[in-house]
Amino acid sequence: LDCSSLTSITIPDSVTSINPNAFYRCRSLTTITIPDSVTSIGEEAFYYCDSITSITIPDSVTSIDRLAFGYCYALAEVYNYSSLTIPQGTSDSSVGNLGRYAKVVYNASDLTGDKPATRIKDYNGVRYYDDGENTVVALYPLSKDITTVSLDSRTTEIAGSAFEDCSSLTTITIPDRVTSIGFSAFEDCSGLTSITIPDSVTFISSGAFNGCSGLVYNTDESGVNYLGNDTNEYLVLMNDGALSSTSYTIPSTCKVIYCNAFSKNTTLEDITISEGVTNIGSYAFHGCSSLNSAIFENTTGWFRIGGLSISGLGNKSTAATYLKSSYAGTDWYRS
Repeated sequence: LDCSSLTSITIPDSVTSINPNAFYRCRSLTTITIPDSVTSIGEEAFYYCDSITSITIPDSVTSIDRLAFGYCYALAEVYNYSSLTIPQGTSDSSVGNLGRYAKVVYNASDLTGDKPATRIKDYNGVRYYDDGENTVVALYPLSKDITTVSLDSRTTEIAGSAFEDCSSLTTITIPDRVTSIGFSAFEDCSGLTSITIPDSVTFISSGAFNGCSGLVYNTDESGVNYLGNDTNEYLVLMNDGALSSTSYTIPSTCKVIYCNAFSKNTTLEDITISEGVTNIGSYAFHGCSSLNSAIFENTTGWFRIGGLSISGLGNKSTAATYLKSSYAGTDWYRS
């Protein structure tokens, strides 16, 4: 199915099941209407449909198969009238990961009265989830041809794939309330030459800036490349650049070590992770075969994605093994 231009679909009420892969990677699809004749939604049926922001599951649905809604990064709002229970913010394969990226899920017990009003809003060419209180998520621009973006000053998060493939984007203003930037959020924004990361950011998911070939970095005296802002140019360690030393200490002002930052650096033997670091991206030290010492200035409160705690970081040899191999393939964060 070539669905590259498909933006909306209403499934006829003669349909009883949505087949596996039915709308696989229909990335322009924003609106889907599922009738109450449908009883099952197949595996990967809406996989990577990352422009859908809201969906209603009718009470007729009894099963949602694995990854039916996998990687639907913008799917912030779920109205679930079925007997299934959809958890919010959790990768639950038994219900197709439907609530994984949701900011609000209304299950059947929440929908006994009038249907709650949508929280999806459009401001200045960008679509958002806005709860009117503390959570404002930039989901994606209304046009991929956008050149300049000034995010709403109340924005707290940039969703996965939000500005992916916006190759004409040259300027973006990120407000200082943003704490996290999602997977592939700016991937292949080749026209982006500079970006200011505010001090509020504590987590950047893998691939957020992959393919941003025009970005100009702040380079420290060791040749390591960073992104940051006017008062903290070393906020995000992007890559090891021209680093030739066998030892390196992350500066105290750094909060994020980007994915693959030191990947396959076979010269590096010792790394010191400063107390300020709150996020280490996947594969940041993968393949660092000579790395035998990792000193964490703060050894507590570390987790892998999925809420899996990381212990033993007080042992510099164990910590090095975790970074370069055992737990290399996932994002780390400190709460």
